[in-house]
Amino acid sequence: ATLHNGHMKLDMLSNRFPKIKPVLEVLGWVCLVVFFGIAGFYGVEYAVDNAEKIAGSVGISYFYVYLVLPLSCGLSIFFLIYRAIKRLVEGEDALHQEVVDYEGGED
Repeated sequence: ATLHNGHMKLDMLSNRFPKIKPVLEVLGWVCLVVFFGIAGFYGVEYAVDNAEKIAGSVGISYFYVYLVLPLSCGLSIFFLIYRAIKRLVEGEDALHQEVVDYEGGED
């Protein structure tokens, strides 16, 4: 969802005030980076706290199970920064073209 701009958002403000749309996009990206950063930080703590517990059915540490949260948060932050840089350097059309290419062409 992060890579292809698939997150839910409210377009009420950006539709009513189109001049502030870039500011709202950057603000949204900053909020998401902060959220994913906090979730990833506490995800690492949770994984480390549960490292000694063993999942009985498969015999692996819960550390590896709970490590999924910080890893996915890290990837989300990476793609948010990638999209922000691409948007700032190439403009809004670059992001639209990326989604069209992913979906297999524009109808």
